[in-house]
Amino acid sequence: MKNYTTYETPIYYNFIFGITYGYNGLTMRPCVPTAFGVCEVQFSYLDKKFTVKYTPSQEKEVIFNGKKWTKTAKCEENGKTYPFLADEDMQKENIIEIGY
Repeated sequence: MKNYTTYETPIYYNFIFGITYGYNGLTMRPCVPTAFGVCEVQFSYLDKKFTVKYTPSQEKEVIFNGKKWTKTAKCEENGKTYPFLADEDMQKENIIEIGY
């Protein structure tokens, strides 16, 4: 699925692909079914382009612009921590690779 954010696609980004927008950045909480296999989404946020690649993997990790990403944010709903991409860490074009 390759789309730029429209009124319909945020539902996919927020719920299935787990991309949520916050005051200071993006939080990644993917719920991608393994049946999807390898998939990719593209969207824009704050005039920056993002390509997010999801790959089924034993190792659950996030690679952000070629670097293993360790910044997290705590979810108030369930107390779990999730990868967080702060606005100041973003470049004009960004690639996020997620093992799920």
